[in-house]
Amino acid sequence: MERLAARDSRRPSYRRLGEALSRSSRRHRTRDARVHAISDDGEARRGARERRSAVHLSRAFPPGSLLSCVLFFLAFSQSIELRVQGNLRLTDDAILRHAAITTEEELADAFQRLWATGLFEDVRFDREDGVLVIHVEEKPLLAAYRLEGEKLEEEELLEGLRRAGFDLHTNRAFGRDDARTVERLTQQFLGEEVDVRARVEPLSDARVELVLTVEKVPIQRLSTLELDGNEALTDAELRDVMHLKPRDWTTRVTGRDKLSQRVLDADLESLRKLYRSRGYRDIRVGPVELDEALRIPIVEGRRYRLDAITIEPGSLLSQDDANEWLPSPGGIYDASALDAVTARVERHYQSLGYPGVRVVREEKAVAGAVRVMLRIDEGAFLRVGRILFRGNARHRDRDLRQQLDLSESDRFNQQLVERDVGALTRLETIARVVPEIDFTARPGRVDITYHIEEVDPFEYLIGGGVNGVQGGTGNGQFIAKSLLGRGDMWRFNLDFGDRFQNFAVSYRDPSTLGHRLFYSVDFVRANLTYTDETSEDTFDFAFRVGGPQGRRLQFLASIRVLQFTLASSLDETVPFLTPFLGERFRTYRTSATLALESRDRQVFPTRGTGLSLGVELVTGDIEATHARAQLTEIVRLGGSRRHLLVLSGRVEAVWSFGATVADGLPRFERLFLGTENDMRGFDIRGVGPRDQNANIVIGGDRLVFASAEYQFAPHPRVRLAGFFDLGNVYATDFEGLETPKLRYDAGAELQLLAPIWNIPFRFGYGFNLDPVFDESRGRFFFTLAVRF
Repeated sequence: MERLAARDSRRPSYRRLGEALSRSSRRHRTRDARVHAISDDGEARRGARERRSAVHLSRAFPPGSLLSCVLFFLAFSQSIELRVQGNLRLTDDAILRHAAITTEEELADAFQRLWATGLFEDVRFDREDGVLVIHVEEKPLLAAYRLEGEKLEEEELLEGLRRAGFDLHTNRAFGRDDARTVERLTQQFLGEEVDVRARVEPLSDARVELVLTVEKVPIQRLSTLELDGNEALTDAELRDVMHLKPRDWTTRVTGRDKLSQRVLDADLESLRKLYRSRGYRDIRVGPVELDEALRIPIVEGRRYRLDAITIEPGSLLSQDDANEWLPSPGGIYDASALDAVTARVERHYQSLGYPGVRVVREEKAVAGAVRVMLRIDEGAFLRVGRILFRGNARHRDRDLRQQLDLSESDRFNQQLVERDVGALTRLETIARVVPEIDFTARPGRVDITYHIEEVDPFEYLIGGGVNGVQGGTGNGQFIAKSLLGRGDMWRFNLDFGDRFQNFAVSYRDPSTLGHRLFYSVDFVRANLTYTDETSEDTFDFAFRVGGPQGRRLQFLASIRVLQFTLASSLDETVPFLTPFLGERFRTYRTSATLALESRDRQVFPTRGTGLSLGVELVTGDIEATHARAQLTEIVRLGGSRRHLLVLSGRVEAVWSFGATVADGLPRFERLFLGTENDMRGFDIRGVGPRDQNANIVIGGDRLVFASAEYQFAPHPRVRLAGFFDLGNVYATDFEGLETPKLRYDAGAELQLLAPIWNIPFRFGYGFNLDPVFDESRGRFFFTLAVRF
């Protein structure tokens, strides 16, 4: 820290403005605020050497004004007189307080502080009659926004913009750059089949309306694609990185033969990136020729190797520390690897409290070798000042702080702010969190205010559902949220039906003894009758601890007291089943689960991975161990949200202590397949070792399951799916039973998301591809959970 303070305390000198005066600034965008990075002309030096830099303010900042700022540094004393012009809503005192100018040499930092507020279109300095004048052009307030053209769901669009880092709401400062950002993000969200245009219409001097127009783009199909001039890379290698594909039977499903300028530009850039990653630094692609076929000319040029990559002397990051990240000299020049290094250096500085850092990569090619120099302008060093919460009527500040990674006086890190927003949003008692970052509160400090939107404190739900295991049921729930001001959840649930009755009470607290670990206490009393005339009567008391909240990697530990009574109305004596009928089993269960979750949403996810590993130790009247691993991967075909491939797999095993599984474990401890979520073409619990005399599946001790599913989403709330499942349950610890083979099924299903209640509905049919005994050749399955 002493080194940082010493470096920032040195007084900079300015020289060699030249052409740097006309360059545009680089802006570091945050969720609701911006840091304008003061860039240099490529000759900035820090450390013991004299610092030489040029200050770039904004595209609208005239070079003459910047030159006058430099002259101020040289010609005037430390005492200055200030005046503000151009402000409409903000007072002079507020602007001067944010600028915090005491000496002429602080103008660059003052500009950075003002620009970081995100409230101004332009800021410049001038001298009039011996007075330093701060000219500002305020951004107008967004009074309203409306959608025109193609039908578009507003809530879904706003949620997509929020996930992309832009919060669109009224009464926020909204300028020209904000309109371009909304247009770009909306285009990315909706895809290439529409054209998005954003325009800002003035309502008054200080208020505007955003009009977002969405229109369908005429579709042109690509019949032939020709690549001309490529020698080092084959056509197949180049086509693999392109989104566009010539028309064939696959493009009728994926739509990758639809030609648009944006897709074409992206493919040309993908070709350039591929060549530059292979050492062809001077690659030229295009201009394209489009007649009956699309022809892309390519001039590969010379192949380069990487001679050396160095960090500018005097930088905070030393060469020795950076060598761990840098590519080894002598290898093939790889622009993608260098881009990754540049981004990693920026993230490193941002994690150290330099949100406005700028890394400039200078390359010099000599005799087929490229020398790279990374010049680093750290910008201002910032720490977290105050962390405030607004709108949290039913959440105590101290409980919300426990969910945060950032603390007051920590180095400011924008990535941690975004992570903290996710952690707060994942609390079931909070609907929305909007961070407000104030870079101007105090020099060297950043104040963060989290605006909290809480959910309703009480929720009453009455509904019903149908599935293959429980049959038809009615349901009533009462949920109380944050009664203790801790983000706590109280839930009372009642299910009633012919085959299933259940009463449950649960309490959940998001923090445990001041740590970011949630805990819950659950009581469940249930009775379930299966279609094969067996029934289970259950009493369950559980205590669970898990966390951390809002992270991709989570863990869950639980201690349960579970009491079962197994009954059957069958007249036959069934080996491995009958000896356990009528007995009451009390078990004590200790379990641990580790989960990695990166899916983008809980309902109807469009990409990501879900992985869970779990183990459970059972003691008491039964002694056994359960182990389970499950993996789900969702892939966007062709990068499209409409075409998804869902791959999933699961393996489970159970071991009995002191006896075989057949003799020591009742049926409710064994493994089965056959639900709406695994073997969809089979009856409920219809896959596994079978007693041939009674024709009943008795369960096993090893389970293997895998599934592949293609999903087509013509609408965000509608999906059509085709699936293929395979798997079986094996009885390795049972005598006298044959080892079954893998079972298969395939089918299709319709998935809907109710537009008001956001409850999934599924209806489908699965075909049993290899029926045995008296198994049916398929079955319909149906799940519904409706609130009304």
